[in-house]
Amino acid sequence: MIIKPGLFTAPHSKPQTSCAKGASDTALRLMSEAVWWVNSIHPIDENRKSLANELDAACLFSSIAVNNSGKNYIKGERIMLVTSEKLLLDAQKGGYAVGAFNVENMEMVQAVVAAAEELRAPVIMQTTPSTVKYAGLDYYYANAKAAAEAASVPVAIHLDHGDSFALAMQALRSGYTSIMIDGSHSVFEENIAISKAVVDACAPSKIPVEAELGKVGGKEDDLDGGNGGYTDPAEAKEFVERTGVTSLAVEIGTAHGVYAGEPKLDVERLSEIRKVVDIPLVLHGASGLTDEAVQECIKRGICKVNFATELRIAYSDAVKKYLADAPETFDPKKYGAAGRESVKQLVMGRMKVCGCNGKA
Repeated sequence: MIIKPGLFTAPHSKPQTSCAKGASDTALRLMSEAVWWVNSIHPIDENRKSLANELDAACLFSSIAVNNSGKNYIKGERIMLVTSEKLLLDAQKGGYAVGAFNVENMEMVQAVVAAAEELRAPVIMQTTPSTVKYAGLDYYYANAKAAAEAASVPVAIHLDHGDSFALAMQALRSGYTSIMIDGSHSVFEENIAISKAVVDACAPSKIPVEAELGKVGGKEDDLDGGNGGYTDPAEAKEFVERTGVTSLAVEIGTAHGVYAGEPKLDVERLSEIRKVVDIPLVLHGASGLTDEAVQECIKRGICKVNFATELRIAYSDAVKKYLADAPETFDPKKYGAAGRESVKQLVMGRMKVCGCNGKA
């Protein structure tokens, strides 16, 4: 990668830096320079002629720091944030799924990574647009990065249900190592157009992109899928071929939020999609599904399983119980620790259901 003159202004002069592909012997030097450059970025100039050039500079750090192989790029025990692509391809080959857990605060980040460490499991943490609105991409990225750097298992940070091209690009620039663009609320051609645009924009930094076809029902945060809409296998095949996405969320009867009754999953539809689509498939709305239902979906091709509502309930219930038992408590660390432990136990259980324990 080459830093082109004029892409951004740095506070101090710095010579142009070029990175030959595969130059692992200079990784430490390049990473150091990358941090310097990223810290120097000024607000994007609206008159830039080329989005690709913009991204080439803005994503310099992630292209060096992100480890696409899922292995240490520097000898030692610590692993930087990784992308989700190899995690999911390994899951596809191994017949298991990687758990993807929505995190809302520092304690939930700590809980998810602690669970992954204890079970030696690869893990994906993710944030929705409403979560991002609460604190900002940088805050959640910083939490995930700190946890990943202290971990010895592969950890990815994923934008869940990115609802616009602009948000996807903000996540990319913030350092997120996996991006979802959700165009499922649009018609087929519009979904293809925005999904391909995000794929093309993320390609220079090798950040994988998940998209959704069919609409997962239910309501959670600002997401309202209504009654949902099932994924058509033929459309799924065309969608993947035309967009180049690296994973695809499919709708087979799941829903976001809390289920009002027992969901009826169309697992035969999932099998039909698997026959014509060779990239990893993603299951949304898994909170509330039985272990058997999740495992059946994994057998039929699901490689990533999303859990969100369950984590919120576990954290909140633990905090409420702690305060009910000790109403005089005023130290947030006390009840925060209770919430963290509750989330950790839940995540460990779900990782075992997904079969990713022992895979890191």
